[in-house]
Amino acid sequence: MYGFVRMSCLGLCVAVTFPVFAAKQIDVAKNSNNAEIQKIIDDASAGDVIVFAVGTYDVNLQLKSSLTLRGAEAARTILKGVKNGQPALLIDGVTNVTVLRLTVVNAETGVTVRGGSSDVKISNNIFQLNSGGTGVSIEDSADAMVRNNTFHGNGTGVSRTTGTSRIEYNIFSGNRRAITVTNADGINYNCFAGNTDNGEAGAHAVTSSMQPGYANSGAGDPELRDFHLAENSLCIDLAGAPATDAIDGSTLDAGAYGGLDADPLPYPVQNLKWDVTPNNGTYDISLNWSANNSYLVTRAKDPGNYLIYYNSDTSGAPYANTDKVAAPTTSFIVHGVTGEVAVPGDPVISGVLPASQELTVSWSEVPGASAYRLYYVAPNVTEESVVVDNGTSYTLKGLRNDVEYSLEVAALSAKYYYLTVVVEASPELLAGREVFHSDFAQEQKAMIGEKVEGARSAAVTGTPERLQPYPQLANEGCFIATAAFGYYDAREIKPLRQFRDQYLLPYAPGRSFVAWYYRQGPVAARWLHRNAEFKPAVRVLLAPLIAVAWCVVNWPLFSLCFLVGVAMVGARVLPWRRYVQGVAS
Repeated sequence: MYGFVRMSCLGLCVAVTFPVFAAKQIDVAKNSNNAEIQKIIDDASAGDVIVFAVGTYDVNLQLKSSLTLRGAEAARTILKGVKNGQPALLIDGVTNVTVLRLTVVNAETGVTVRGGSSDVKISNNIFQLNSGGTGVSIEDSADAMVRNNTFHGNGTGVSRTTGTSRIEYNIFSGNRRAITVTNADGINYNCFAGNTDNGEAGAHAVTSSMQPGYANSGAGDPELRDFHLAENSLCIDLAGAPATDAIDGSTLDAGAYGGLDADPLPYPVQNLKWDVTPNNGTYDISLNWSANNSYLVTRAKDPGNYLIYYNSDTSGAPYANTDKVAAPTTSFIVHGVTGEVAVPGDPVISGVLPASQELTVSWSEVPGASAYRLYYVAPNVTEESVVVDNGTSYTLKGLRNDVEYSLEVAALSAKYYYLTVVVEASPELLAGREVFHSDFAQEQKAMIGEKVEGARSAAVTGTPERLQPYPQLANEGCFIATAAFGYYDAREIKPLRQFRDQYLLPYAPGRSFVAWYYRQGPVAARWLHRNAEFKPAVRVLLAPLIAVAWCVVNWPLFSLCFLVGVAMVGARVLPWRRYVQGVAS
């Protein structure tokens, strides 16, 4: 991260080496919290640029000297203040700080500059706090340049209590008061529109009682803020402004999208929708979307374009197909797509977990399947089914307890197209300059034709139970037999359940045994689950118990003999226990 500078003094052949550290870009990941971001700031080196990914961040941050905070995209990189009485960004007693291409919302103050801070640049940001909030507050003779920002819907746009910090090329719209200052020094070429009180307008001001003409100020949905200027806005190409726009090289625009540091990215396309219609054995996919109203897109002569990207069966970039329509057109039809798709294979049901009035069914994944249909039926009841769009398990609810259900699963496959749209500014307007594109619109998944269903799996059965046969552990666990045979409704386990219900639970000693087993069984089952190599041996050990349980349940004579045997054992054991207790006493 650093190089070296060699210096010689007075012609002596002595070299002194000093490290020269290079500035770097530090990326702030989406969903980073305030503490994580503050640590990035604290650990940064002089000259570093901290870049926020598109997203919303709850912050109250304090900056240090020689840093730049920048949003990846001005409109969609949002800092939300979270502590009452504190600014979203505090610049206190530092120097050489830049805040660039961010949207600041929901704070009492967006940025506070104080403590004699100097060489502070607040540029190309959007401040939309609330009717009591202040976008930028400059205090204590601090020195800052507030340039090319948009202040919309605030209590106060900019407050400057002392000093002569420059306030220029900004848009103030819909604020209770635009600027509060003690003198007019340094206030130039600002655009005022629809404020209750403009305050000190300064020199070369453009004023109007109407809104300045935004592409979308977010009145309907604050999350869709787009403060690009619309055609005929009074804030485009400020007359006499001694500066130009980086985007198109024309006379400077006021606001967040003007000047040399303007964010060149158009706002992404919104409200993308699709419809599929048959057309002579093939299908047409119709797309439509809301217009991007930035004047860089909508200008009557040489307008911008919408680029339509789409893939068959594969989501996301890179897209194999691209088409283009010129603004103001906001629709497109993809013609002649087919819905042919291969029949999927059949899945295998791997487990059935019962609960009261529920069965959770799991099955194997089938390559190429886009969904699954789960069939279930009880005796003397019409078969029902449910389509599972995501995953390979599903919980059937509202079933009847103690009724055996037959379960089957079939895989479904369908032809899908994945489509999105991008907007670009007028290539002619930007002739000789880089043409920037917006981010992709939210991708749409369009199904072509009907779903094709594969063969059903082999049927398995499951029985919802009012009484849980084992305690439901936090992560894993079941009775030993269930762990050994893989799932609760394995046919080998049913005789044990029937024996429990018929010969243990009706009697006090049996219930005591079952209660003890409920406490101890999960421990052994958990161990067996973690040591699966022992499952075959456990199944062998359980086989005699299963055989006895089956005979007792299904052969009345065997059942009678079993009960007599249990009574005889009890008759011998009980006197012995009394004798032992007597000796002990």
